Amino acid sequence: MEDKVIRSVPPRDLDRVRILHIGTHSRAVESRLRRTLRRLGWRNASPSHAIRRATPPSAKCVFEDGVETWVHPQATSELDLLLSRDSPSQ
Repeated sequence: MEDKVIRSVPPRDLDRVRILHIGTHSRAVESRLRRTLRRLGWRNASPSHAIRRATPPSAKCVFEDGVETWVHPQATSELDLLLSRDSPSQ
């Protein structure tokens, strides 16, 4: 359902969002979700496939399903922050 929810949001409303954290529960949903968000210019800052045990580098928890972080195309400072691995925490 994750991909259907994103596709149902009017573009003007989606443009008000800077970061999306989406839990995915199947590879098919991930594929459709990725196609939709890439077409809209969003950047995937943290891909993690569903049906695989994954521990994101910045998290203190383990995800059984996929979880992805998508950044709006105009949110460059947020993307830089998310992709920064060596910056000191403030």
